[in-house]
Amino acid sequence: MILNTDKAVAKGIRRTINRFRENPFYYFTESDIHASLYRDILYGNSDKFYLPSTMDKIRLSIVHLEYPTNFKFSRKEINSEGDVLTDGIKKTRGNF
Repeated sequence: MILNTDKAVAKGIRRTINRFRENPFYYFTESDIHASLYRDILYGNSDKFYLPSTMDKIRLSIVHLEYPTNFKFSRKEINSEGDVLTDGIKKTRGNF
């Protein structure tokens, strides 16, 4: 079963890809493409991607940008589940 959100994401991806093919110099960094994709997914579909909150007049978006990682991990520090292990201690990677 294809959900409306799946259709909106697929359409947003196609829009971003087509725009990039037609005008690749619109994008200077990877973040520019992220922002374009974010916009293309939500444009005309934002109501499908928000969940009501328990707090009055607040809605939570299920579409969000990735937080940047400002440091690198070596492969030996990451286990098969993607968790970072430093000195045997599980740590947060920085990307969510």
